[in-house]
Amino acid sequence: MGHVKRGTSDENVSPGRFDQPVTSGVRWWLDDRVLVVRTGARFTTQELAEAFAAAVEATVFDAPLPVLFDNRESEERASAQEIRARADRMAEHPELFGPRIAVVVSDALHYGLARMGGSFLDLAGFDVQVFETPDEAMAWLREGRASLRAGPGGPQPQR
Repeated sequence: MGHVKRGTSDENVSPGRFDQPVTSGVRWWLDDRVLVVRTGARFTTQELAEAFAAAVEATVFDAPLPVLFDNRESEERASAQEIRARADRMAEHPELFGPRIAVVVSDALHYGLARMGGSFLDLAGFDVQVFETPDEAMAWLREGRASLRAGPGGPQPQR
């Protein structure tokens, strides 16, 4: 099953793993009802798909779940076809993931690749943004979740 970390242990439900390196493969965990998927320098599309499947299998959450892709350590140079295939695979499950997806990158090449993937996902109804830090990405994801809870017209007054 590659380098996917799976299970319901604290390893996958505690925040604060952004400073721990991922040398290869894909790790995932939940951080305040946000699915964080962190890629290593090298990973495969299959490992990415397995991480999503493991998260769905091992956790209980209110769907759809915002997603943060942390690709800062990635050294991949995926083709447009591979990026399209990844986006298409994710777009098959709007009931599970989204509508907001944040991608964190560390350089211009990966910014461009993330925007390409984001364009494909935008066409499927997802809202994708690219960030330089996990903190910025998390703030944007949480802001979106709060506005979804508030409903049309903003927050509702408490009675």
